[in-house]
Amino acid sequence: MTVDIETALRWSSTMLGISSTDVIILFASTIIVGVFLALGLERVYQTFFGAVLGLGIYILLATLMSSDSWTHTGYVFSEHASTLVVGSSIYLIPLLSLLVPLNGAVRISVARNPYIRTAVGIPMIVLLILFFLAIMTGFSERVGIFDQKNAFSLFADTSWYAVYKAATIHDIVLVYLQPIVVVGTLATIYKFLFSEIIHALAASLVENIRKKRHADAPADQHFPEDE
Repeated sequence: MTVDIETALRWSSTMLGISSTDVIILFASTIIVGVFLALGLERVYQTFFGAVLGLGIYILLATLMSSDSWTHTGYVFSEHASTLVVGSSIYLIPLLSLLVPLNGAVRISVARNPYIRTAVGIPMIVLLILFFLAIMTGFSERVGIFDQKNAFSLFADTSWYAVYKAATIHDIVLVYLQPIVVVGTLATIYKFLFSEIIHALAASLVENIRKKRHADAPADQHFPEDE
């Protein structure tokens, strides 16, 4: 069986022109995309919302509890307590990304057409995967805003992380870490706060244009939608 798997990996690597490690990552990502498509687009948005919420809490606490943010008289928490609180808030990101979909309290409207849901769902799931990889990479290698002591650093020493680090996706995520996190956050904010408003305005604009067409048309002209 092991020989068969190794042969399949080599064959796939040759066919796709990528390394065996990249084949494994691509296969795992395809499975994740399939699972989320089966769960539904709403679960994707809920997972994204939980992750962004956890990330926002972490950034807020990291900023508020930084000694650089306060004067000596205004700084309440000790350095040890601040490190403990901020370090613990890191784990809210994976925790809330699981709890929000399971709770089901956050509701978000999605398209009813299955083809539209699939067309929107696949890029959103890919962005979600990249978002989590960016957070994992940032915390594991302590990059930028993720420069905090955490359990991800222990994961970085494992053989699993070595496999991931050898893949092309690691280099891509590391280079584009900031845009991935920003785009993922903005996409979630847009969907939860502005998408319904934009859709309502667009629908209103289309309806006004149709009414204007009817008003400006000759009396004997008929439109398909009127028949």
